[in-house]
Amino acid sequence: MRRGQGTKGAWPVATLATVILACGAGCSGGRMNVLMLVADDLRPEIGCFGASGAVTPRIDELAKQSLVLTRNYVQIAVCGPTRASVLTGRRPDTLHTVTHTTRTYWRERAGNFTTIPQLFKENGWYTLSFGKVFDLRTSSNASAGWICDAPYSWSEPPVFCGTTLWALDAKMGGGASHATLTPEQEGVMSDRQIVNAAIGRLNGSNPNHTALQTPWLVAVGVHRPHLPLIVPQFALDLHPPASVVLPPNRFGAPTNMPLAATECAGGGRTLPGHSSMELWQQYTYNSSVEDWDGWTGGINTSIPDPWAVTLKRYYQAAVSHTDLLFGEVLDAVRARGDFDNTIVVMFGDHGWHLAEMGMWCKCTNFEPATRAPLLIRVPGVTDAGVTSSALSEHVDLLPTLAEAAGMPVVPTCPRDSAGVKLCTDGVSLLPLARSPGAIVKKAAFSEWPHPFASQQPASIGYSIRTATARYTEWVYVEYSENGTHLPQWSHRCARELYNDTTESINVAEDPARAADVAYHAGLLRLGWRVAAGAAPWPTMPPLPPTTVALTCPVGNGPGPGPPPVPPTVTPGSSRRCSNATAQGNSSDTSCWCQPAVVPVGSNNRVWPDCQRICADDPLCRSWTFSSNSGCFRHSTAATHIHHTSGPDSKTTWSGCEHPQSCPT
Repeated sequence: MRRGQGTKGAWPVATLATVILACGAGCSGGRMNVLMLVADDLRPEIGCFGASGAVTPRIDELAKQSLVLTRNYVQIAVCGPTRASVLTGRRPDTLHTVTHTTRTYWRERAGNFTTIPQLFKENGWYTLSFGKVFDLRTSSNASAGWICDAPYSWSEPPVFCGTTLWALDAKMGGGASHATLTPEQEGVMSDRQIVNAAIGRLNGSNPNHTALQTPWLVAVGVHRPHLPLIVPQFALDLHPPASVVLPPNRFGAPTNMPLAATECAGGGRTLPGHSSMELWQQYTYNSSVEDWDGWTGGINTSIPDPWAVTLKRYYQAAVSHTDLLFGEVLDAVRARGDFDNTIVVMFGDHGWHLAEMGMWCKCTNFEPATRAPLLIRVPGVTDAGVTSSALSEHVDLLPTLAEAAGMPVVPTCPRDSAGVKLCTDGVSLLPLARSPGAIVKKAAFSEWPHPFASQQPASIGYSIRTATARYTEWVYVEYSENGTHLPQWSHRCARELYNDTTESINVAEDPARAADVAYHAGLLRLGWRVAAGAAPWPTMPPLPPTTVALTCPVGNGPGPGPPPVPPTVTPGSSRRCSNATAQGNSSDTSCWCQPAVVPVGSNNRVWPDCQRICADDPLCRSWTFSSNSGCFRHSTAATHIHHTSGPDSKTTWSGCEHPQSCPT
């Protein structure tokens, strides 16, 4: 709905083009400036997007004059590929870019595609980049000695688009996941230097440059709230521990979830099913806890609630600090006298799990990872403030900005767009500024590759988000000679269907939902072109036969397939672990399950008031705790073997099935 105005508020009679071009004396030839504000790993943890614990007054103020898109989705939930996607308006498959662990520059792999800043530069705008806008791993023009898609996209070499400042942040964090900065450290952290450089260019205080030409496009990309969560004390004080609310679904993965759904491989200790890899692999909890005290981010494992509260608190503080920095950039635009004729875009490159499903970070097709904030301010068009819950995607930004700037409509990309310099896989979102309840597309599409580190992964999970459900299908992928992705829909290794907002139960294999599954599988195959617009989905022919593979290729080799369904337990004989933490007793092969606590002055978890839970369950006679894998369920005939050598000294069981949390 439109903020500051009733839902029946009249829209001006003038055409959109007339409204856009009537921007006042500050415009250059009737053209508005463009400010792009980009945050790393920013989910919609912002007040104007409905986050109750957020303290983001500057973004919320901007939202009062903007189109706020509350159901916006990215096409892939990881930094490099998603930035390439949003800035070119094309999907990862089109770009042949689904990873950033190896060289994946789309101009070399897929085609010489026009980006948002390049489009404006070629039409007379002076374009500048500060900080992390492109990811240099997916946009480095090494052949010309440039990085971050220069000189194609930028009028000057990008400022701070590299790893030097990132290394400074890591040093300030001391290798830990979070840290509090002194005022002196805040003054030199990467985001402060990036924002100061942008402000210096906007206000003309940088002696090394002449006055900024108009019209201009300035993009400012900050690193937070990406790990490490380094924040100044004043930002942390905005979020006292008692104000932090943890998600109720933090104790385990969705029921019947396939392993492929959470695998995130990035090198080092890579194991199937570890969506939280970035957190436990690259950082410690703090300087006093070595190796996360045995936690490795596995399925149905979680960290103690006090740790989770601290991490979420620091994440929210990092968002508040980012809000402050973005506000300073906006103030610099106002000081120039340009604010009334400047289009402003603010977005996060993807979402982030904050303990939902027991997961942290990105690297999934689930809602916390794929839903990201997108806010668009167009003077004369969004002045009253508009919030829309219509489905939108990051690929929609390019055609939206082109229309907002009065440029010709960007055409939809053909199926083979390798030779087409300017086209888009998205649609313009400006109709939502006039009618926030309109439908500009019937679904959003995301994907995740396996293995992530491969330029041509063996399988990809293709996901469709409709207004009422999420359906994901994990299929094998083949590649043409020029690298085109060719999904083999007839060779499926797993599928998921979630009809609830928390994505808690995968009902794809429920016989009673067969028709629903077939319907969504058909929509997924029809694809984004058919999903565009408000026209009803066409009638779909029956799906062809499908060969179901026994396993999905995950990690460095085939995984064991879907985890078993937890057994049915007699009421009163057991209860779920409050922190999905279990402790075993190998002497009598019984199991304990209870909340874990961290005593004051200690970093070790303890289990007070133990409760025996498995002895009376005929389907689960024995459970055992493993330092890196949680509970294992096994048959009554299983025997235990104690390993005393190596870094993973533990008790294991022969005949073990896949790790599971304690039964419900």
